[in-house]
Amino acid sequence: MEKMEKNDFLNAEMIVWGLGGLDNMKKVDGCATRLRCEVADPSLMDRTLLRKSGVSAILGEEAKPILIFGPRAGEMKAGLDAFLASGRPELTERPDFEGVTAGECWVGEDDADEVIVAPIDGKVALIAEAPDEVFSERMLGDGVVIFPTGNQVIAPCDATVEVFFDTKHALGLRTVRGTEMLIHVGIDTVNLKGQGFKSSLKKGDKVKKGDVLITLDLPYLEAHAKSTAVPVTFPDLPALRAIQTEKMGPITAGEKLVTIRSIKKRRPVDRK
Repeated sequence: MEKMEKNDFLNAEMIVWGLGGLDNMKKVDGCATRLRCEVADPSLMDRTLLRKSGVSAILGEEAKPILIFGPRAGEMKAGLDAFLASGRPELTERPDFEGVTAGECWVGEDDADEVIVAPIDGKVALIAEAPDEVFSERMLGDGVVIFPTGNQVIAPCDATVEVFFDTKHALGLRTVRGTEMLIHVGIDTVNLKGQGFKSSLKKGDKVKKGDVLITLDLPYLEAHAKSTAVPVTFPDLPALRAIQTEKMGPITAGEKLVTIRSIKKRRPVDRK
């Protein structure tokens, strides 16, 4: 195997070969935070390589692994689709991944506190109470869960929309200080295919604290979703040290929810 060179498909190559290669991949579907896969032979999977690609956790049955990526899941799926359509030699000949890394690192510090307000009316609880193990076990970072009573999701701070799905049930934000945040409205609500959600939001939009991002048909969601719980998490929180939860129990959208301290700024890693 020749040493692989830096290229735009690095993460996708790691996913393909982490799943055991193209011939072993039977299906890969994407949603807001994860890729749902099916493989022919689980023993051919390379879990170390999958984690190297940016996977934070691997769940599901052996032959139906679920790869947890967080807000970048959509980006990873798009990159994977482009790689699969590229016809590159790396699809059939496994590159040498030794010494190759993908992703980003955190550098520098900014000691200013960052205040995040509640994005929706409801009741705040510990993230451990989220009715989905991906959130409750902090696979997508620390945070809180809100059990909503309101029907509008507002911007919890000034931010840029990094990820927004056609199904309108989840979005990834990057604050002006570089903090990555995920707001996921309901559990398994990707299956509703946008029903119960209204929004004109799109990736790249700049939003101000208090802007209405999504309007919900809460009775519809209560009747059709597994849960209406709204996890609010910070996928890269370990690098940001910690959050301080400001309020538990009943909360109104716009009230202080958490404070983030010692925020670090982000830049890409140079790939070898």
